[in-house]
Amino acid sequence: MKKILLTLLLAICATTMFAEISFYKATSYAYKYVDSDTDEWVDWTDWIDCNVKVSFNFDDDIIKIYSNEQQTYVITEYGDEKDDGQGGRMWSLDVIDQDGDKGTVRLRIEKGGNSQLYVDFANVMWVYNVTSIN
Repeated sequence: MKKILLTLLLAICATTMFAEISFYKATSYAYKYVDSDTDEWVDWTDWIDCNVKVSFNFDDDIIKIYSNEQQTYVITEYGDEKDDGQGGRMWSLDVIDQDGDKGTVRLRIEKGGNSQLYVDFANVMWVYNVTSIN
């Protein structure tokens, strides 16, 4: 499963199949969270420009996002490919972050080819638009 996921991501994002670590650049992000007063999710923010490096090391089951505070996600389980409901494809990965919190990372390829990385926790989510820099 790991090789299939890695190969597909690499082919779509025009990286080589032989890379042990694949690097991407996040060009924008958005987030939403659960409002503590209403216990309801707020709407997604508008896209915010950024320039953040992201690495995928599927051999060691680690995803890193080099934001102001580095985010490290250890993959504990690989999910199957699914339709995203809008003509694209998505893969879900169960992860544990650097603080020991359990969450989900979703890798999404939109119908038009845009690649996205979602990070989901119980009370907050964020999404990055990413492009390959390998």
